[in-house]
This record gives sequence, C-alpha cells and structure tokens, in this order.
Amino acid sequence: MKSFLRNTVIILFLFTLSAFGQTNLALNKTVTASSTQSGNVNANAVDGNTGTRWCATDGTVPQWIKVDLGASYNLTSTEVMWEKTGAYKYKVETSPDNTVWTLRIDRTANTLSQQTFTDPFSATARYVRITATAIPAGYWTSIFEFRVYGNSPNTAPTITTQPISQTCTEGQTDTSSVSLQRERPRPRISGAETARTYPARR
Repeated sequence: MKSFLRNTVIILFLFTLSAFGQTNLALNKTVTASSTQSGNVNANAVDGNTGTRWCATDGTVPQWIKVDLGASYNLTSTEVMWEKTGAYKYKVETSPDNTVWTLRIDRTANTLSQQTFTDPFSATARYVRITATAIPAGYWTSIFEFRVYGNSPNTAPTITTQPISQTCTEGQTDTSSVSLQRERPRPRISGAETARTYPARR
C-alpha cells in the first residue's frame, strides 16, 4: 500500500507540472496603444525583455495597450510589470472580436504600491487590454512587460509519467496508473486500464 501511494503521488506531481504549466501568450504578439513615446515602442511591452519598455507620450490618463493573441485562448491570468514602483490604478479587459469588451480585473481603486501585479481570472478571448486609469504623481504610463497566461482551448493537458518499480505480494493486483478524475474504480490515466494479477503460489 505504501508503495502504491508513493507511486500515485509521483504521477500526480508530474501531471500537475505538465497540465498546469502556463504559457505567456502575449510574447512577441501584435500590440497597439493609446499613444507611444518615440523610442519606447508598443512591441517592447511583450518582447520578454525587462530592459525595454513601452511608454505613453505624456503623463495623462487613461492610457492603454492592447494585445492581439492571434487566436482565441483559455486565459488564466495577466501580469504587468510597470517601469516604476507605485500605486497604479488600472483595469484589464478581454474581447473575442476586438469590439465587445468584458471587464476581468478592476484595480481602479488600488492603493497597493508595487512594481509587478499578477491578476488571476478565467476567460476565453483573443484580445487583452490593460488601461491605466490613474498613476502616481510625476509618472508616465510605462510598462516593462505585460504577460498574458493561458493555453489553447483545443489543447488537452499532457500527462507525463515515468517507469515505476512496485513490489506485489501473492494475489495482489499490480497497477501503475492513477485516475485524474476520481478515486474509484481502479486508477487509470487514459483509455482502458492495464492491470496484471499475480496468482498465489501453490
């Protein structure tokens, strides 16, 4: 029993790493903005380089950037890294068609001062827009990186397993798979379960 439980934990751990590992869908995608300062272009906000940034043309608000992911995805969160630490007030919206927008994150009353904000939510969309509604005095709206996490709605999680050595006693059923949906009936990963039964010696 201890061996089976240990093996079950290993499989579940490997599945968790694979199934819930998220991709930055915004990386190097097309970006438009409310305004753009010369030298700090829109693409800098999604180039994966925290040494480059997008910046608005002045300190007025609201200012926004919008990312076209190129296709519809199941979104799980966004992360914004502002140029400077501060109590930024902002909102995040998503759209399937660049026309109808839905509010996903509302930090327009934010008082927390920090540089990077991570905001989890669940949505299926192609376009993601972040809008700064208020910024600290003397700042301009400027973003080092804007990341959008999620995965394709047509992509099933990949389950990764490894060979497992397990000792069986007489009359015990040896199965090295585990159910990801429920505990009973016997564990399974996909399709039919393969089980080997060891008959008792005579």
